[in-house]
Amino acid sequence: MASKKFNKGSEEWMMFTDFYTLSQKHWIPEDEHGFWDSVISDTNDFVEKYKSIPLAEELGLSFLKSLEKQIKASRLLLNK
Repeated sequence: MASKKFNKGSEEWMMFTDFYTLSQKHWIPEDEHGFWDSVISDTNDFVEKYKSIPLAEELGLSFLKSLEKQIKASRLLLNK
């Protein structure tokens, strides 16, 4: 099995560090317009910054989908 060590300061290492920071900032979704403006803007910035790494776009999209699922689930709970 092949593995890869991302050296501190490498583009990959920075991408994962920035994704961690993005995730912490927006981990708990809020059902308001300002939250979504911020998370979409920050995610777009992340993807643009690491556009040379295809995984960055997938991480960004997955993160947005996860937040959307959480909001939908919380709406369902509130409507019961």
